[in-house]
Amino acid sequence: MAFVVAAATVALVSLRGRMRIGALVLLTVLVATAFAASPRLQERYALGVKELRTVSDLQEVTSMGIRTVIWDSTRDLIEARPVLGYGLGGFAPAYAMRIAQNYSEGWRATPVADPHNQYLFLWAEAGLPGLLAFLLFLLALWRQRPPTACGATGIALVVAWCATSMFSSHFQTFNEGHLIALFIGVFLARERPGLVQSVSAIASAASSTAA
Repeated sequence: MAFVVAAATVALVSLRGRMRIGALVLLTVLVATAFAASPRLQERYALGVKELRTVSDLQEVTSMGIRTVIWDSTRDLIEARPVLGYGLGGFAPAYAMRIAQNYSEGWRATPVADPHNQYLFLWAEAGLPGLLAFLLFLLALWRQRPPTACGATGIALVVAWCATSMFSSHFQTFNEGHLIALFIGVFLARERPGLVQSVSAIASAASSTAA
């Protein structure tokens, strides 16, 4: 999913006119072909759909089954306090109280500290202002992108992370969060006017002095 979203974003940002349309069509064909040729992908997709449709009948924890319970419970938490949320670090105890009210035992009563959705997590903890601030941050990244191949790559990575964050909380997870911060700084940094010339001049002066 992340690769498909990133590739589509690169096509939308870097190409124009017929080339953009052709790239998107080619990407669609390649994805459809890969899906049709991969029994494993088909099995995983069918399993996920089955878990979503039969969540009320599941007898044990599954990837999509537990996510459905988490998302429903998190939605209840947000509806109770949509504006201010529960504060930083407040999701886990609030979720534990909510889940104890709804489920007394079984896999649905499993406590979690992460709703596996970055946007729901921010809304639940930081409230509506926190969620809006995060969305404005993402918008600023989109507007920041330099008109270069590095800029297109950087924004494609950000959009891919945004897509996968519908099912996980990549922006706050330790490993992914550090990687995101690093890539944003590298790929979306704009060149300051005259900086390259200044660095070259300093290097030349240092070489002359050393000689």
